[in-house]
Amino acid sequence: MKKYTLYNIQIKERTVFLPNVFRPSSGISPNAAFGPFGVEAVESVTSFQIFDRWGNRVHEVSNISPDSPQLFWDGKIKEQIASEGVYVYQLVYTDLAGREVVRVGDVALIR
Repeated sequence: MKKYTLYNIQIKERTVFLPNVFRPSSGISPNAAFGPFGVEAVESVTSFQIFDRWGNRVHEVSNISPDSPQLFWDGKIKEQIASEGVYVYQLVYTDLAGREVVRVGDVALIR
Protein backbone atom coordinates (compact mmCIF):
# COMPACT_ATOMS: atom_id res chain seq x y z
CA MET A 1 0.00 0.00 0.00
CA LYS A 2 1.38 3.42 -1.01
CA LYS A 3 1.33 6.30 1.39
CA TYR A 4 0.42 9.75 0.15
CA THR A 5 0.69 13.11 1.77
CA LEU A 6 -1.67 15.75 0.56
CA TYR A 7 -0.79 19.40 0.99
CA ASN A 8 -3.32 22.13 0.41
CA ILE A 9 -1.52 25.36 -0.43
CA GLN A 10 -3.58 28.49 -0.76
CA ILE A 11 -2.02 31.36 -2.67
CA LYS A 12 -3.68 34.68 -2.16
CA GLU A 13 -3.18 36.84 -5.21
CA ARG A 14 -2.50 40.44 -4.34
CA THR A 15 -4.37 42.69 -6.68
CA VAL A 16 -4.57 46.39 -7.38
CA PHE A 17 -8.09 47.77 -7.51
CA LEU A 18 -9.18 50.96 -9.27
CA PRO A 19 -12.77 52.08 -8.63
CA ASN A 20 -15.01 52.95 -11.57
CA VAL A 21 -16.65 55.99 -9.94
CA PHE A 22 -15.69 58.69 -7.44
CA ARG A 23 -17.18 61.87 -6.01
CA PRO A 24 -14.66 64.58 -5.06
CA SER A 25 -17.20 66.29 -2.78
CA SER A 26 -17.78 63.08 -0.83
CA GLY A 27 -17.36 63.35 2.91
CA ILE A 28 -15.98 59.81 2.92
CA SER A 29 -12.23 60.00 2.37
CA PRO A 30 -11.67 56.98 0.07
CA ASN A 31 -14.46 58.18 -2.26
CA ALA A 32 -13.20 61.76 -2.58
CA ALA A 33 -10.18 61.04 -4.79
CA PHE A 34 -9.38 58.56 -7.55
CA GLY A 35 -6.41 56.24 -7.51
CA PRO A 36 -5.31 52.66 -6.98
CA PHE A 37 -6.06 50.63 -3.86
CA GLY A 38 -4.12 47.51 -2.89
CA VAL A 39 -0.78 49.19 -3.38
CA GLU A 40 0.87 46.76 -0.95
CA ALA A 41 1.14 44.60 -4.10
CA VAL A 42 3.12 47.34 -5.88
CA GLU A 43 6.87 47.85 -5.75
CA SER A 44 6.88 51.15 -7.65
CA VAL A 45 4.64 53.26 -9.87
CA THR A 46 6.16 54.17 -13.22
CA SER A 47 3.29 56.42 -14.30
CA PHE A 48 -0.35 57.19 -13.62
CA GLN A 49 -2.16 59.33 -16.19
CA ILE A 50 -5.78 60.43 -16.48
CA PHE A 51 -7.34 61.87 -19.65
CA ASP A 52 -10.61 63.63 -20.40
CA ARG A 53 -12.91 62.57 -23.24
CA TRP A 54 -10.95 64.69 -25.75
CA GLY A 55 -7.65 63.06 -24.84
CA ASN A 56 -6.29 65.96 -22.79
CA ARG A 57 -4.13 64.81 -19.90
CA VAL A 58 -5.71 66.08 -16.66
CA HIS A 59 -3.51 64.30 -14.10
CA GLU A 60 -0.06 62.77 -14.29
CA VAL A 61 2.49 61.47 -11.82
CA SER A 62 5.56 59.40 -12.59
CA ASN A 63 8.24 57.50 -10.71
CA ILE A 64 6.36 57.82 -7.45
CA SER A 65 6.02 55.70 -4.34
CA PRO A 66 2.84 53.59 -4.38
CA ASP A 67 1.77 54.96 -1.00
CA SER A 68 2.18 58.64 -1.93
CA PRO A 69 -1.00 60.73 -1.60
CA GLN A 70 0.07 62.55 -4.80
CA LEU A 71 -0.84 59.38 -6.69
CA PHE A 72 -4.54 60.17 -6.24
CA TRP A 73 -6.48 62.62 -8.44
CA ASP A 74 -8.68 65.07 -6.55
CA GLY A 75 -11.02 65.76 -9.47
CA LYS A 76 -9.46 69.11 -10.38
CA ILE A 77 -7.84 70.30 -13.59
CA LYS A 78 -5.33 73.12 -13.05
CA GLU A 79 -6.92 73.83 -9.65
CA GLN A 80 -10.39 74.14 -11.26
CA ILE A 81 -13.20 71.71 -10.53
CA ALA A 82 -13.36 69.15 -13.37
CA SER A 83 -16.62 68.51 -15.20
CA GLU A 84 -18.72 65.53 -14.33
CA GLY A 85 -18.11 62.76 -16.85
CA VAL A 86 -16.04 59.75 -17.79
CA TYR A 87 -12.25 59.91 -17.74
CA VAL A 88 -9.72 57.35 -18.99
CA TYR A 89 -6.67 56.27 -17.00
CA GLN A 90 -3.45 54.37 -17.57
CA LEU A 91 -1.50 53.01 -14.60
CA VAL A 92 1.94 51.48 -15.15
CA TYR A 93 3.57 49.85 -12.15
CA THR A 94 6.05 47.17 -11.14
CA ASP A 95 4.61 44.44 -8.94
CA LEU A 96 6.43 42.69 -6.11
CA ALA A 97 7.64 39.96 -8.49
CA GLY A 98 9.36 42.60 -10.66
CA ARG A 99 6.84 42.40 -13.52
CA GLU A 100 5.67 45.55 -15.29
CA VAL A 101 1.88 45.80 -15.25
CA VAL A 102 -0.20 48.17 -17.39
CA ARG A 103 -3.80 48.85 -16.33
CA VAL A 104 -6.12 50.86 -18.56
CA GLY A 105 -9.72 51.72 -17.80
CA ASP A 106 -12.24 54.45 -17.18
CA VAL A 107 -13.69 56.19 -14.17
CA ALA A 108 -16.82 58.29 -13.79
CA LEU A 109 -16.50 61.53 -11.88
CA ILE A 110 -19.83 62.47 -10.30
CA ARG A 111 -20.77 65.65 -8.43
